[in-house]
Amino acid sequence: MNSLKKEEILSILEIEIERVKDESRAPGSLIATTKELSQKYLERLDSLKEEIKNDASLDKTTINPVCQVLVEYDDRSQLDFVLAENAVSFAKLLFISTRSALGKAIIGKKLGEKFFYEIEEKGEKRNFSGKVISIS
Repeated sequence: MNSLKKEEILSILEIEIERVKDESRAPGSLIATTKELSQKYLERLDSLKEEIKNDASLDKTTINPVCQVLVEYDDRSQLDFVLAENAVSFAKLLFISTRSALGKAIIGKKLGEKFFYEIEEKGEKRNFSGKVISIS
C-alpha cells in the first residue's frame, strides 16, 4: 500500500459501508441473514470513519492514531497499515488497533526506531521485533 491521503482512506471506507448496506438488503445474502452482525460491523466502520475524519494531527513524525505506518520486522518482512483506535478488518486496507500488541509497541515511536512485542497463543510465546520504516 502506498501512502494514502486521508480522503482516499475515507473513500475506501465509504465504499465498504455502501457494499455492506447493499448486501444486507439482498435477499438470501449471508449479510442479510446475520443482520445483527452486519449492523455491528457498520457501526464499527462508521466509528472508524469518524475517527479518521476528525483527526487533525499534522505531526506525522511520531506514531499516533490516525496514521499510516510501514514497519519492517527483523526477518525483513514488511507490514503496511493504518493505526487507529477503532480498527476494522476488511480486504482493501489493513487497520491495526492501538489496543493490539503491535499497536501498543509502536505508539509514540519515530521513524527508524525499533519496537518489540510478544504474543502468547495456546501457552506458547512468540516474540516480534523490527523498526519503523515510514509514517504518514
